[in-house]
Amino acid sequence: MRKKKYFKAVYSAHIDFKDKEDLNRQRRPLKPGEHYYFKSERNVYYSDIVETIKTAINAELKEELSKYTNLEVSDVQVQAVYEGSIEVVFTVVLSFLELVGGLKDLYDAVKLIREIAGKHIAMKLKNEYGDYFIVNMDAVSPDIYDHRYAGKFTVEKSEMDESSKRDAFFYYLLIANIALILIIGVLVFGAVRKVYF
Repeated sequence: MRKKKYFKAVYSAHIDFKDKEDLNRQRRPLKPGEHYYFKSERNVYYSDIVETIKTAINAELKEELSKYTNLEVSDVQVQAVYEGSIEVVFTVVLSFLELVGGLKDLYDAVKLIREIAGKHIAMKLKNEYGDYFIVNMDAVSPDIYDHRYAGKFTVEKSEMDESSKRDAFFYYLLIANIALILIIGVLVFGAVRKVYF
């Protein structure tokens, strides 16, 4: 029985207003301590927006990922919130056996989580406050665009290659032994037939 292995991916979500030029005088860029009036004409504070984002990540993202993928997500947690335009850094801990959720490799899982998380945060903000925000997601670790690290995150794949090579060698030996037994059987049958018949 194989042990589960855990992989931690770090993501960064940058949240800001969609069109800064179209903002009316009441709305200012996202800054700590500020309050904003949206379509619902309610007073929304910067801290309310941050809490909505943290709730979307900590409480809802794990369920959202399991709804759309077959990835086994162990933990999703906000690690830091940077002020100004809201910058949220969070981690997703995946647990898997040999393959990451049936996807072709780890990078596909990282990209898929990035896409789902970005859409989930954007939808949560849109439902709560209106269509005022844009969410830009990045995978901080592993950097899916940095090809220098491509070999470092394929540990599971190399273990799988070793087991598949071992299995292929086993099947080769099995077939070779069966063929040898058949050849020896035919030779013995031919010798017996020639001597006694």
